[in-house]
Amino acid sequence: MHRLLLPLALSLASSMAAAQKWEFVTYSGNQPAGTGYVTLVESGGEATFRMVAPSLDQCWAQPLKADVTRTDTLLIIVPKFVFQGCVEQRFQIRLDGKGGITEFKRNGTWVASNRDRKLTLIP
Repeated sequence: MHRLLLPLALSLASSMAAAQKWEFVTYSGNQPAGTGYVTLVESGGEATFRMVAPSLDQCWAQPLKADVTRTDTLLIIVPKFVFQGCVEQRFQIRLDGKGGITEFKRNGTWVASNRDRKLTLIP
């Protein structure tokens, strides 16, 4: 009986999704408006990004597929929006969990936001 349970347990463990969560600060104009969080779940070769915060517009109101890249120091997440008119945005999060930046695409170039979004790891 135990010989049957071990392979099943190993199979379940390997198929579990890897999830991470970071604090995220929203803004109204130039002032911080509220604190929420963003999550990244990677499973089966796909990544899903979600933002949970007060007063989200339709661009962020649902989980989004995302492209994910890792460097030695950064996790770079580019959500894929499902609605037209959403401004392309990416998140560069430090792998040490101590923050990151958001960038927006303008005229084909990534431009860093001057707003402190926190992006600190939530254990």
